[in-house]
Amino acid sequence: FRFGGEEVVSGDRYYVLEMTPKRKNFNLLQGKIVLNAESYLIQRVEGKPVVSPSWWVRDVTILLHYGDVNGMWLLTASEFGVKIRILGRMTMTMVASDANYKLADGQPPPAGR
Repeated sequence: FRFGGEEVVSGDRYYVLEMTPKRKNFNLLQGKIVLNAESYLIQRVEGKPVVSPSWWVRDVTILLHYGDVNGMWLLTASEFGVKIRILGRMTMTMVASDANYKLADGQPPPAGR
């Protein structure tokens, strides 16, 4: 990781950490992590795998958003983009809400927590 500077979005300050893996592995990302400058909580992770996972798949992009869900800091949205050789560009987006998160007993978390 390397400090990549600061960003200001809607009056809020964020630190940017650049990710540059030292070895080539398809499990590792090259990109950046955006942290809240006051709480140091991860706001966003974006990047590309250092190595393509397959001959068929090219230009993989990953974008992860984090936020407060009933008092817990969790992944709230993710977007994955790929260019598949025959099919072209494909994008998958997942968005979580309070209703999507449940406790181990299957019950939703109490409101306000």
